[in-house]
Amino acid sequence: QLLNIIGNETMLQMTVDRLQKMKNVDDVFIVTGQDLAPKIKKMIKGVKPKNIIVEPSGKNTPQPLHWQHFVSEN
Repeated sequence: QLLNIIGNETMLQMTVDRLQKMKNVDDVFIVTGQDLAPKIKKMIKGVKPKNIIVEPSGKNTPQPLHWQHFVSEN
């Protein structure tokens, strides 16, 4: 995700840029592990720090995504 395979941007940054161009996207959320979180916070532009959800351990991403949906709805 943090590799520059095509062009000068990382694959993750390219994805964030594409999402931000969509009309119905207000916020972009990234779910990551503790090992990549510091690099993502430093490298990726256009994502609020509070929208980078760090899993304490690898338990798959559905759990934090469901939690984030619950928090944003309440």
